[in-house]
Amino acid sequence: MTKQFSLLFVSLCFAVISFGQQTQDQNLNRNDQNNFRNNRGNQSSATLSFGLEVATPMNQFNSTFDGVPVGIAGQILLREGLLPLEYGVGFSWLSRGTMDSDIDVYQGTDFEGDDIYSNGSLNVNSNIYTGTGIIRLRPFTGRIQPYAEFAAGGRSFSTVSIISVDDTEEAETRDNQHRDFALTYGWGAGMRVKLSEGIAIEGRFTNMSGTGVELVDRESIEVDPEGRIDFERLTTRTDMWSIQLGISIGF
Repeated sequence: MTKQFSLLFVSLCFAVISFGQQTQDQNLNRNDQNNFRNNRGNQSSATLSFGLEVATPMNQFNSTFDGVPVGIAGQILLREGLLPLEYGVGFSWLSRGTMDSDIDVYQGTDFEGDDIYSNGSLNVNSNIYTGTGIIRLRPFTGRIQPYAEFAAGGRSFSTVSIISVDDTEEAETRDNQHRDFALTYGWGAGMRVKLSEGIAIEGRFTNMSGTGVELVDRESIEVDPEGRIDFERLTTRTDMWSIQLGISIGF
């Protein structure tokens, strides 16, 4: 009996030790998993997107501007923890068009007091520069990643003239003919498709409203033979939508 009881006691002890060891291992595994989740939750990531952007004026802007602004755009966004939210900034440059003219550039007078002119060229550029803050909802991190966002910021509308003299090493003369600013705000949506770890192709659509601005009427620009510029101004709201196609890099 004593021998049987001893064997039973040893068996029970062995079972308790085995159960305790198994429970401890399970707890360690849970802790490891929790630590992994916590580490992932504490990690932050960033994405850099850039590509070609094509815009279309809307509403009043469409009736006062005949053209399709084209340029480049980019965004830098941060993501922290497990929340599907990203935040960051976006930038873009769009061209509203250019105009080139051959002109006579005044170089001074000769020893007899006569004016001296050289052949030159005048380039007039009208541009739109945009900077926005962005809050983006991107709930999926798999191969296909749709998202929606809100953006707000400002736009600068500028017209710059650049005069250069032919066959000389003279520095170009750059003059800011006109500049004005507008506020812009709206929403966007897009999709990233992963090609490999850290690399994706991206398409992005934005619909942005813009406050009123005074800008140069490109159709009214006139240049005389000596490079003097004359133009009319127009006032308009600056609503437009745009499409961006490019690449996204994850860090």
